[in-house]
Amino acid sequence: MDKLENMAKEFNTQAVRDWIKYTCTGTFHFKEVMQGLVDPKVRDKKIRQILFELCHEKDPIVESVGKKDGHYRPIQDLPQLLDWQASPLEQRFNLKLPFELETYIWIYPETVGAIGGSKSASKTGFILETVLMNMNNVNTILLSNLEGGTGQMTDRFNSFAKAMGIELPHPALFKVYPVFENFHDMIKEKNTLYLIDYIDVPESGEFYMIAPQISKVRQHLVGKNSVAIIALQKPFGRKLPFGKDQVLKDLTFYAAMESKKLEIVDAKKWIDPLVNPVGLTFNFSIDHSAGGKIVDIQRGGYADEEN
Repeated sequence: MDKLENMAKEFNTQAVRDWIKYTCTGTFHFKEVMQGLVDPKVRDKKIRQILFELCHEKDPIVESVGKKDGHYRPIQDLPQLLDWQASPLEQRFNLKLPFELETYIWIYPETVGAIGGSKSASKTGFILETVLMNMNNVNTILLSNLEGGTGQMTDRFNSFAKAMGIELPHPALFKVYPVFENFHDMIKEKNTLYLIDYIDVPESGEFYMIAPQISKVRQHLVGKNSVAIIALQKPFGRKLPFGKDQVLKDLTFYAAMESKKLEIVDAKKWIDPLVNPVGLTFNFSIDHSAGGKIVDIQRGGYADEEN
């Protein structure tokens, strides 16, 4: 007999334990326990006491969540032991970036970088060009919210490829998936460069929710030897994206684009230990006849020297 059918026969501590182990996938409210399997009236009389016992046994399998009354989460099992010494020393992920950023910033596998830009700052152009620059060398996947539609993406890829002297085969050497939320769920492949265009501000306007989304992407990269580069929205006139400093904590680098200028705002490790790339700027133009491709890149000075 199916495990769920067994649970439905009798509502008791073991039935709730089995539901948490075999069915629950994350944080839950007590009224979700065995929903549709038992009479809610029967469940609601016992569930609080059962969950209390499961929270306070010697090896608890569940815990209450913060100050949210009636919310719980399963306690995770110990993960697989990490053999960190098996990782090669001074390992870098083999990728190329516009502005040759990879020659200034050390990018480890299993890390996340980000490009912030206000509207029309060319952050999508940065992402699309990165796809084309890497498709021949590494498994490349674009997770796009298709803000301009599929037709515009097709036109831009073809225009970029022509301007770069690249012939796009059919099918292309990279994959594109339409994704609008929960980007971390798509991080499944090993040895892969993920480009995410873009993580938007939540409809609720709760900017603090952007950082947890980036953190989940980083967590899903662990063990896959993959890297993610994310486009983020930022207000015009400010370097940091929506979410501010909280967003930076999970990023190996962050660069801001505005008014045809890119600045490396943060970098955790430098290619040359004696050359700090933080604050380094680049000026550029946008070729609208080539789909909005970034062109005429010129290295500038450091932002604090220019102000």
